[in-house]
Amino acid sequence: MKVDLGKEIGERVIFSGIKEWYGAEDLKEKKFMFLVNMEPKKMGEEESQGMMLMVDEEEKPELIEVGEKVREGSVIR
Repeated sequence: MKVDLGKEIGERVIFSGIKEWYGAEDLKEKKFMFLVNMEPKKMGEEESQGMMLMVDEEEKPELIEVGEKVREGSVIR
């Protein structure tokens, strides 16, 4: 997926492995947490430039949505 991480970081391509459970309509216009201070990882012919944070549940991963007040590119502590 292409993710807007704010003015300082810009847009990144991040593979999440969730398309079995979630479609584009489940993600569009919502905000989630991503880890981007890591080396890009080659996956097949492409490269993932970060990682989406989620809770690993037995049936399907639970996405961690953040509120509207959180700005794109905010630091997770």
